Amino acid sequence: MFVVVCALGLVVPSALATPLAINDGYYLGGAKPGTPQDAAAEVLFINALIAGQTSIATSSGIQTLTPSGYSCGGLCPAATVVGSTEVATAQSFDGKVDVTGWTYLTAFYGANSGFHVWYVGDLLDPLVSLPTSVQTTNPAGKPITNGISNYGLYNPASVRDGGKTLMLLGGALIGLESLRRRFRA
Repeated sequence: MFVVVCALGLVVPSALATPLAINDGYYLGGAKPGTPQDAAAEVLFINALIAGQTSIATSSGIQTLTPSGYSCGGLCPAATVVGSTEVATAQSFDGKVDVTGWTYLTAFYGANSGFHVWYVGDLLDPLVSLPTSVQTTNPAGKPITNGISNYGLYNPASVRDGGKTLMLLGGALIGLESLRRRFRA
C-alpha cells in the first residue's frame, strides 16, 4: 500500500503541470512585435533579455524588449540555435509542453502580444502549462486576446553517459590486448 501511495505521489504532480505566466518567477521577458519568427532571431531576443537590453535591431526593424529582471540566479547560459526546436500550435493546443532537458521555452502570441521567454532549466516538474492566450490592448486601447501561434525550446541539455563509454572502450582495449597475447603465444 505504501508503494502505491508513493507511486501516485510521483505521477499526480506531473499530470497537473507547472503553470507558467507572463511575469511569473521563471519569466525572462518579452519582445514586441517579436518578429521575425525564426530560431536565430529568437536566440537574439533571449540573449538580449538575459543581458537586460530594452531594444534590439533585427532585419525586420527595432524590437522593443521588456526584460523581467529574472537572471536564473545569475547563471543564465547564452541561448544557442544548435539543437533548438520550433513547434507550431494547433487550435486544440492545451498549453502542455514537456521541457525535459531544455533551458529556455519561448512562445509567440502575435504582433500585439509579442514573443515571451521563460527559463525552464531548473524546474522540478518537466511538464509545464503555457498560457494559450494573452490579453492585451490594440493601438486604439481596445482589449484584444491573442492565441499562441508557436513555441520554441532552446539549449538542450547534453546527455551524460556516466562513464559507460569510457568503460566500454577500456574493456575493448583489454580484450584486444588479450587476443594479441593469445595469438603471439
